[in-house]
Amino acid sequence: MALSESERDKKFFYTTELNAGMYDATVDCVVPLYRDMHAMILRFLDLSFSQDEQTSGSPSGRVILEIGSGTGALSIPLLQKFPLSKLVAVDFSPAMNDVFRRSFALAFPSDKIESRVRFVEDDILGGYGQTESLRGVVEELTSGQTRLFDATVSALTLHHFERQEKFEVYSRMFNVLKSGGLLLNGDLFSYESGALKSAAQSFDQKWIRENFERRAKEVESIGEEMCADTKSPSEWRRLGSLWWKHYDEDHRLDSTELQEQMLRFINFRQTGVPFRYWEGGILWGCK
Repeated sequence: MALSESERDKKFFYTTELNAGMYDATVDCVVPLYRDMHAMILRFLDLSFSQDEQTSGSPSGRVILEIGSGTGALSIPLLQKFPLSKLVAVDFSPAMNDVFRRSFALAFPSDKIESRVRFVEDDILGGYGQTESLRGVVEELTSGQTRLFDATVSALTLHHFERQEKFEVYSRMFNVLKSGGLLLNGDLFSYESGALKSAAQSFDQKWIRENFERRAKEVESIGEEMCADTKSPSEWRRLGSLWWKHYDEDHRLDSTELQEQMLRFINFRQTGVPFRYWEGGILWGCK
C-alpha cells in the first residue's frame, strides 16, 4: 500500500497527531463488538500458549508480531496478560506510536518499553516489513535467542489492503512464524453470499450513523457545560461523517472464505473463523 504521507493522512484521518488519541475514544461507535474481538484474540493466544506449556512443562516468554499496532489497544492488554512476552509492533503512524508509548508507560510504570517492545515504523509492505528485516528485529529483541515469532496478530488493519496485498501480508506473517505458530487477524470481512454481504454492510453502516448521533444527542440533552464528554455535539457529528466517509471509500473487504483459501495456499496447516459478527470476525491460522 504505497501511499504518500499526505495520502495516508487523508485516507487514515485518525492517525494524524491531533486525532490519534481520538481513535480509542470513538472506535466503539464504529466497530460492533470491538472489545469482544480483542478479548477473543487474547483467549485464543492463551489457549495455544497454555497447551505449549503443558507439553514443555514450564512457562516461557513469547514473541509476538502485531501488524497495525496503532495506539496499543490490543498490544497493552496482550503484554499484561502474558507478562513474559515481547512484542514487535508494526505501524506507519508516528502519532499512533506515540500514543502507544504513553499507554505503555501508564500500564507498566516500572518497565522500560525497550525491554518488551520494538517499533517498526513502516507499512508492513514496506522494506522494514520484509521477512529478513522482521527476523532481525525479533533477534535483537530477544538478544539472539530466536528469529521466529510464536504468533502474529492484527486487528482492523488488513481490510484496507487490496486482495493481492492481503496475500502478501499473510505470506510475510507465515514466513516469520515458527512451526505451530498462530496467525490471528481480527478484522472486517465480506461474505460470498450476496444477501449476507448486503445485510452486513447495512448493519455496520447503521451502527456508525446511530452511535455518533446518539453521542451527539446525549451531550445536547445534558448540556455541554455539565457533560464530562469533552466533545461537542457538532464534533461528534463531524467525526461520524469522517468515519462514514472512511468506511465508504477506504474499505477493501474480502470474504473469510477467500482469505482462508489464501492461508491454505500459503501452507498454513489449519485455518478457521472462530468468531464472526456481521462484518467483524477473526481469521485463524496455524502453521
